[in-house]
Amino acid sequence: MSIGKGVIEFVVAEGMLDYFEVVSMKLREKQYFIYLEEKNIHPEQFKGDKLTSKGFYDEITIQDFPIRGKPCYLRVKCRK
Repeated sequence: MSIGKGVIEFVVAEGMLDYFEVVSMKLREKQYFIYLEEKNIHPEQFKGDKLTSKGFYDEITIQDFPIRGKPCYLRVKCRK
């Protein structure tokens, strides 16, 4: 585990990094933004099948608890 991933585990909900990866983190206008994308994990029943990615749904924004007095937002993209 990298140090960055270890720190992010304190910020996002437990187990979230099992299904999402951190794409970037930014500080803009005194606000933190953490960008997450869903990992390309195939369901067990489709492990042997050839699946085609259909992209992502529109990004959603989740307001999380402040970090060091600054608002924190999770920008999450889920696969279709």
